[in-house]
Amino acid sequence: MKKNSLFLVFIAASVAFLLVAAPAAAQRGRIAGTLKDEQGNPLAGIEVKFDNAKPETKYDNKVEVSDEEGRFVFTGLRGGTWILTVNAPGYAPFRQSIQISQFRRNEDTVVVLKKLTEAVPEAGAREEAEGMIAEAEELLAEGKHDEAIALYNEYLEAHPDLYKIHLLIGNAYEQKGDYDNAVASYGKVLELEPDNFNALLGSGNAFIRKMEYEKAEEFFVKLAEVRSDDPKILYTLGEILLDSGQTTKAIDYYAKAVELDPEFADAIMKLGYAYYGEKQWQSAIEQFERFIEIAPNRPEVQFIKDDVEKCKQKLAEGK
Repeated sequence: MKKNSLFLVFIAASVAFLLVAAPAAAQRGRIAGTLKDEQGNPLAGIEVKFDNAKPETKYDNKVEVSDEEGRFVFTGLRGGTWILTVNAPGYAPFRQSIQISQFRRNEDTVVVLKKLTEAVPEAGAREEAEGMIAEAEELLAEGKHDEAIALYNEYLEAHPDLYKIHLLIGNAYEQKGDYDNAVASYGKVLELEPDNFNALLGSGNAFIRKMEYEKAEEFFVKLAEVRSDDPKILYTLGEILLDSGQTTKAIDYYAKAVELDPEFADAIMKLGYAYYGEKQWQSAIEQFERFIEIAPNRPEVQFIKDDVEKCKQKLAEGK
């Protein structure tokens, strides 16, 4: 079975779903979020970008600015993997892969930005660096990627110990669409700090954009090791594995995500469909019924109830 169609086959497991999903395809997804600093204070006036990992139209690249409460909302989204990017002066770049559905409510996300204190330890140097970063961000906002990269490299040449500037360079290359150089820049951080979360995430996301899922998987496996207590990371890895046809591995990571967060409805639902794809009917029933109990008002419930009956029928037939 082709990897790009595998996920859709799982979701469309019942005839009822197919009948309803066709007119629903005209709908579009929506997601909201909040920007905060490490103290929990809202961050206003920050540009937030949301790009489809497999862009097809101009509507697959969106930009919003956080309001006074740090809130932002994206609407009109196609289903699939999207990349949330936040670059704020004085803060480490933030990247996150998010699965968007057109047919259900997407959970709100909270983005916590961390100060670049590690990269700029001295107060005077920090002020200088923040000014440089602000200037570079203005260039990036104007689409002047090469000029921003040159500015970062000039600063790095004068401050070679501040190797985490390569995170910003990698982000600039990523915005430019030069994913090979983005990975190379993130790699310079990983050479000195193999467990750097932002470098691992940036590399993984760059390979997703290149549609090189096996390489993306390598970085997300490492992320899952670094953040083994983060159910969202484990869930994201499950999504990558499921999309690439590695259903058995996906089951392991979905299950770990659910173990860490027993109320993680999306992970429970996807775990059920992964079991469905492996014809483990009883396990699929257990997860589907668990999802229905936790999220009885979700629109997927009507389809999942049909799939429960299908699983029971398969068990009765001994298939």
